[in-house]
Amino acid sequence: MGVFLNTPTLEQAKADLIERVKDLDMGRIGYSDAFAKELDEKYIKPLEAMNPTRTPVESPLLDGRWRLIYTNSKNVLGLDRPNIARPLRNSIYQTTYVERGQVVNEERVLFGLLTNRVQAVFTPEPPRRVRVQFKQFQFGLLRVPAPARARGWLDITYLDEDMRISRGNLANVFVLLRD
Repeated sequence: MGVFLNTPTLEQAKADLIERVKDLDMGRIGYSDAFAKELDEKYIKPLEAMNPTRTPVESPLLDGRWRLIYTNSKNVLGLDRPNIARPLRNSIYQTTYVERGQVVNEERVLFGLLTNRVQAVFTPEPPRRVRVQFKQFQFGLLRVPAPARARGWLDITYLDEDMRISRGNLANVFVLLRD
């Protein structure tokens, strides 16, 4: 008689992750390296192991607008900024234009009165990596060209119709839902 492992289904693993992060304000509440590691081990990595999309960077599922629901990135969460300059809860979005190789990140700040944006271009490196070159930063009405050194990479480790998980070159993890 074989041993039965209590492995959750893909849909249950997604629901468990969403439920676990829903009250964390995208990762700000209870932020710590230990907590991020525990969340990663218990919820994110098991889901990544069930990734249904073989070559995420070539998939049409990548295209569209995504809302960030969790990250361990202090920079993205604005943890080093004054409260008034931090992104509002549930206000960080990424729009990916696969055909054009472009991406736009945006966040609402200052009581929702301002939108900050980052525009970038990306180059796919199948099966899951994209190289990103930032082109322009926009803080409200102020636009600033990005320096040439503003670049990195992102591995898309999970992708389906409504969820995406990515890991960046700065050891950050991003969990997004289709908007």
